[in-house]
Amino acid sequence: MDGLKMNTHRIALLLAAFLASAVPVFAQRPRGPLIAPASPIQAKLVVPDTKILPGVPFEMWIDVRNPSDASVCLGLAGDLIVEPEGKEPFTITRGGADDGQLQYPTLLPERDVDGSAVWNLVLRPHESQTLTLPILRDLEGPNYFADERLSKPGRYTISMRLDYRFGAFQTPHQSLLPPEFLGPVTTNEVTVERIAPTGTDAVVWQRMQELSKGHWNAISWMSSEAGQAMIVEILDKYRDSNYYPYALLAATFGAVDERAYNRYVDAMKRFPTSPVVELLAFHASRIGGRKGIATAETHAAKVKASKRPTTRILAFGREDVPPPPCPPGYDCED
Repeated sequence: MDGLKMNTHRIALLLAAFLASAVPVFAQRPRGPLIAPASPIQAKLVVPDTKILPGVPFEMWIDVRNPSDASVCLGLAGDLIVEPEGKEPFTITRGGADDGQLQYPTLLPERDVDGSAVWNLVLRPHESQTLTLPILRDLEGPNYFADERLSKPGRYTISMRLDYRFGAFQTPHQSLLPPEFLGPVTTNEVTVERIAPTGTDAVVWQRMQELSKGHWNAISWMSSEAGQAMIVEILDKYRDSNYYPYALLAATFGAVDERAYNRYVDAMKRFPTSPVVELLAFHASRIGGRKGIATAETHAAKVKASKRPTTRILAFGREDVPPPPCPPGYDCED
């Protein structure tokens, strides 16, 4: 009997070891690039607002250009390289799986921001493209901000490394790379300051720390009890805080009536320089348009005139590709 117990124990250990080693290949990233960087592609990272409150996401985009006379493949698996002032640098990478926060953010959709993503982009000779990282619905992205190390006050120098994005069940290997792929591309560096909040903003930030037990991340608003409680507190108690527009955007689900419209309009008037004021206009225009509110046209015009690629990709999707064909039986004329 003792021998049977010993064998059973040994089998259990072997089974545990096997299961531990059976990590899906799509959840793993190579430690370094599969081939040395030799791509001619130029990539410029843009952060339009470099002074930001702690604990909120911010938007970015990357202007890429192929200055060469040959087509070159650009990988759209983006790793965020972060150098916090006075602290050890770190890199936020994603496994590439289509599974929650493991998935790489969509830098370029095929059409609409909520649709399928382009994983790897072939740029023709002298072709340019803009890749976007907008603030997503309910502040749920970009998902790099799930890393709480990006939330606290301080200065962060960031850049993006764009590498080849493999299929979900592909083991990364050089033999799978297309000949047009000439290695990863790294953008310029941009320094972003998470300002030390003052006044009511400081009170809100302190409450964020208390509710999250010191582990607040910038996209946890609707996905955590702490975030949901914080939204309620800001909307009820801290309407004068610069966090107020973010709280409104974190709770867009169910915001479909004239009351919600008026809240967006009020926030735009009181916080005209907020980094998310165009997102407020975007949501106000959508609600107002559905409800037939005449003043909604003003906000729609502001969105239409926006120069921010992040606003435009949310509102209009890809504007550089033709519209999809009209389904049979539909009148698709404007």
